[in-house]
Amino acid sequence: MRVWRLAWNRPNALAAFTPGNGAGRFNPPGVGVIYTSTTLPLAVLEVMAHWEEYFNFEGYVTCTADLPDDLNVEHLPEGFPVTDRERCREYGLSWHEESRAAALVVPSVLMPEVCGERNVILNPAHPDFDRLLPSLRLHGPFSLDHRILGALRTPN
Repeated sequence: MRVWRLAWNRPNALAAFTPGNGAGRFNPPGVGVIYTSTTLPLAVLEVMAHWEEYFNFEGYVTCTADLPDDLNVEHLPEGFPVTDRERCREYGLSWHEESRAAALVVPSVLMPEVCGERNVILNPAHPDFDRLLPSLRLHGPFSLDHRILGALRTPN
């Protein structure tokens, strides 16, 4: 499975797949995980959902990693309440601390589940994470058509 990531101001692929310490839907502050998506468009939407204002993607780079077919991957149970941040963080923390899998596949809150769009959270502390390193790719600067960003700046 190929996963996509937009990273800001990273010089190489390894740096782009370095976890931060901030909180996310499936991790509390200080628990370093790496959020990726199964498609580039979803990765773009996930970044944009966390912006306060939409100016441009200057400084962002497109990155991919290929998860080996036999990599231990956990899927969030069907019907899990992904809009409940507290339960999501508890689940993600338990997944991370118990090192149950190198990757956790979760539905995107931004896209309906019926679309098949998923986010894949990577656990760099898992022993199998190193198996991803040879596949990390930095594809270069990301850009988005000016018409899309222009439409976002236009008041309703």
